[in-house]
Amino acid sequence: MDETIQRIIDFEKKAQRIVNEARKEKQTYEDSLRAEIDAFRIKTSEELKARTEGYIAQIKRDADEGVKHIEDAAKLKAVQMQKIASEQRGEWIDHLYTKILDGEIQ
Repeated sequence: MDETIQRIIDFEKKAQRIVNEARKEKQTYEDSLRAEIDAFRIKTSEELKARTEGYIAQIKRDADEGVKHIEDAAKLKAVQMQKIASEQRGEWIDHLYTKILDGEIQ
């Protein structure tokens, strides 16, 4: 009888060791999994940040190019207008002079 009780106690101790080992393995696995998830989150966040910064830089470059194009077009128009004004100045003066002499402008 004592032997049977001792065997039951030994089985119980062995079962407790197995359960404790399983708990430790589970905790180790959970810790490892948590670390992998955290690393994945960090990596994904850094990649997303880098991509976003790349998009922002491209948008700024595109905007700068657009502004430069508009400025260049405006400068060209100003030069063209100055040329036209220079070429037609005499004609405009004559036209205004005629209008003044005809009494249309006072």
